[in-house]
Amino acid sequence: MVSKKIEGGKQGKAGQLKGLRWSPVSLLFNNAGVNLFQTIEDSSWSDWDWVMGVNLHGVINGVMTFVPRMIAAGGGGYIVNTASMAGWLASGAPGIYNTTKFAVRGMSESLRYSLAKHGIGVSVLCPGLVKSYIYASDDVRPAGLMEGAKPVDHAAVERLAGAHQAGMEPDVIAERVIEGMEENRTYIFSHPEFREEVAELFAEYLEDFRDYPADPGFEQRLGFEKFRRERVILALDHVNIITADLEASARFYAQVFALERRDGPLPLTPQTGQWMYDSAGRAVIHLNSLDAPRAYDRDIAPGPTGALHHVALSCQGHEAMIARLEAAAVDYQRNFVAAIGLRQIFVRDPNEVLFELNFFGD
Repeated sequence: MVSKKIEGGKQGKAGQLKGLRWSPVSLLFNNAGVNLFQTIEDSSWSDWDWVMGVNLHGVINGVMTFVPRMIAAGGGGYIVNTASMAGWLASGAPGIYNTTKFAVRGMSESLRYSLAKHGIGVSVLCPGLVKSYIYASDDVRPAGLMEGAKPVDHAAVERLAGAHQAGMEPDVIAERVIEGMEENRTYIFSHPEFREEVAELFAEYLEDFRDYPADPGFEQRLGFEKFRRERVILALDHVNIITADLEASARFYAQVFALERRDGPLPLTPQTGQWMYDSAGRAVIHLNSLDAPRAYDRDIAPGPTGALHHVALSCQGHEAMIARLEAAAVDYQRNFVAAIGLRQIFVRDPNEVLFELNFFGD
């Protein structure tokens, strides 16, 4: 969702684009698709360039254009990339289409992990048959990408047109997308008729594993994979500093460390909280006034050591962390920052160092 203003009504098209002023984007929907209903071996280089250019590079263009701006804005957000059930269920045809939709799935899962710390959720929409005109993709194929193209099979197009009349209405899919976003699902399966087939697919995956004898590096790899799966801390998130002079502190970090000053999310105000961002768009220092609202309140005083309120860690595995803390009989406190979809756990170590564990999109 983008709002824009074109300044200078007498400028040419290029000048208008140059003067385009974008407001912060918080919701991004990458939805583009064309199809060639043919096998890979029957396809040309131009077939690949066209379908890949729309279905995969269209999503890449949306991500590369807007995600850096969403991170820089610091307000979180949500991205929905459209893949397809053809990104799960492959067949001989349409081979290139299958390839692109599997790729969108992988890219979206990776983004979901990497953008969580920025409060940006990512879901993958995997629809089945939709009432659309994708069966007529040849009608919009660029002339410059026609080399090696096969003649259009008009009879096949007519058959596909009839099949697509039974497709799901786009507004029904839109409602289910919104529901999936509200529940922060990784996958939004709009068409329930595929449930059993996907379950069978995963059963086939598991059947293809074999109990091979352990090779010399097996135990080391096992340890590495165990660490990867159980890893909780992803990175140091930020340091929170309580100050009696918010303005002077923010100015110091901006001038000395070249950090960018921004207002914090609600319920903080510009008078009670300032976030200091690095060049990568990370809020590495959180400055709070003495009277700033705090989810975890404790006695603090500006000055040596006393000004450090907590150390924040970007984490994953919220429910597993709760279970771990309860098993160890460690006291903790929970919080939810609705404005940016952040779940938090506060816990103190034996030295009374307070840790804020942040779980975005978890």
